[in-house]
Amino acid sequence: MAGIAADAAPAPRAFTLRPRVLRTLLWLRWQLLLRGYSRSASRIVGAVVLAIILIPSAIGLTIGLVAGFRALMPDHAFFAQNLLFYILAGVYLLYALLPLLQFSINEGLDVTKLAVYPLSQPELMASLLISTLLDIPTIAVGIVFVGLGLGWANSPAQAVGIAVVLVLAYIHLVAISQLLLSSMMGVLRTRRYRDLALILATVLGLSCSLGSQAFSRLIPAQQSADNFIAVLNYDIGAWLQFLPPGMVGRAIIAINAGNWAVSGAWLAALVASAYLIIWAWSAVLTRALATPEDGAGASRRRRARATAAAIAAPSAPAIAAPTAASAPDRPSLIPAPALALMQKDLRYYWRDVTYKRAFLGSLYVVGIILLNLFALRSGTGDSITQLIVAASLFLVLNLTAYSFSYEGQAVTTLALFPVRGVHVFLGRNIAAFLVGLVELIALLLVEGAVTQNWVQTGILGITGIGALVAAMGPANVIAVLFPIRMQRQGVGRPQNDSGTGCLTSLISSLSYLGSLLLLSPIAAIVLVPQVLGQPNLSLVLSPLAILYGAGIYAAGTAWASSLYYSRLPKIIEVVARE
Repeated sequence: MAGIAADAAPAPRAFTLRPRVLRTLLWLRWQLLLRGYSRSASRIVGAVVLAIILIPSAIGLTIGLVAGFRALMPDHAFFAQNLLFYILAGVYLLYALLPLLQFSINEGLDVTKLAVYPLSQPELMASLLISTLLDIPTIAVGIVFVGLGLGWANSPAQAVGIAVVLVLAYIHLVAISQLLLSSMMGVLRTRRYRDLALILATVLGLSCSLGSQAFSRLIPAQQSADNFIAVLNYDIGAWLQFLPPGMVGRAIIAINAGNWAVSGAWLAALVASAYLIIWAWSAVLTRALATPEDGAGASRRRRARATAAAIAAPSAPAIAAPTAASAPDRPSLIPAPALALMQKDLRYYWRDVTYKRAFLGSLYVVGIILLNLFALRSGTGDSITQLIVAASLFLVLNLTAYSFSYEGQAVTTLALFPVRGVHVFLGRNIAAFLVGLVELIALLLVEGAVTQNWVQTGILGITGIGALVAAMGPANVIAVLFPIRMQRQGVGRPQNDSGTGCLTSLISSLSYLGSLLLLSPIAAIVLVPQVLGQPNLSLVLSPLAILYGAGIYAAGTAWASSLYYSRLPKIIEVVARE
């Protein structure tokens, strides 16, 4: 920061922009970026993976945009204009919403660290904007903007004009996203919002995938093409022109038409709106720097009021609660430690957002199965109905094989109690089995109502229970031998090295597949009689699935229990490491 310290005159917050200071801040951002990568191999891997995904995708989209706009104009200029508006609106929405869902788009500089240096307000805002140029998502957006410029520019003069418009568009993107992020920072730091953002991000991704599946399977291709043409025919620019993406689109269209007067008016509107957005962003940052960080102020106030009320209230006479020793012992099929762990897991299934993500993933599988079921209907959906057990099976396997991973640091607390290993696995397995059983029953009722083949539904129910029980045995062994640390910080946040090597992850995945192969005898009970033309034989043999599942579960759980205490230090080292 020598470049700033050299200009360390008493810092008036005047409208000054010193190029030397901006160069120093850009150099600082570059050094911070290099230092972050040099100290964390995981960041290098993450950056490489992100670049491999984003950059080729952006290049492909750019080529498609250039080819599409050139093919549409000038004969179908209205389609091209609407397509431009949709693309710009999508980019703006993506940039505005992803930071709210905990996806880090631009890292930039830490404004709280810059507040101690003699920077004017324009220099501070300019440095925050320029520093985002070193982020990979910014490079991808720049490539897409190049495609927009090449698609709409017919001369060097138009290319320069469109480049100016797109530079203003980028300033809009960063300023709007950071304005929303800064204004909502107090809410974003709360645990409830982080959990909600994690769930919303998962739901958004699963909904897009499931929606595309439903759209492709249930809507004819001709109707889909007609709907797409109808969307392109709708004059979306009439509404968007009052917003920043519409202003950008109108300015580009005017420059392409050679109407420089109209483009100048839209350019002036863009400059004015950019100034207002940056001014609002600056005001929010100034207020944040002047206000002490108080993410939990409301909760502290509530605690203070509760404490004051407790002090003011008259003290009530203490009533001795009955002790556990005075209560008569009740016989139970489930040992007390296993019952306590089962209740704890069921409670955490509802509270912990990480478990909710697993349930949402299971619902995605359910949606795919039901989509095929309703699309094929009865009579042709036998092969689909037999997969109805898969959703519950994968959910139970996930909850069991990665039970320690979901626990995280709570494993260290569990290790303090003298609980037998068999009770640990029994309690967790019962909780996972109950969740899977509820999902299985719900799916079987839907399957029976759709196909009206209740005999097949009964067979799948009995064999499905056997498969759930059998899957938990080898899954317990996987949980003990191959623990994997699970990211719990939230979407888009940096993840430390888990201590789980690539080889361990690979072996865990192969073991996961091996546990599925152990279920092949249960699958044979359902499939082989149908191949032989004797479907009723499956009903006779289905109880064997439960016996087979109980045997596999007993063997796997006994092995895992014998290894539990010897492997517990390694499990804690992997899953509880920060």
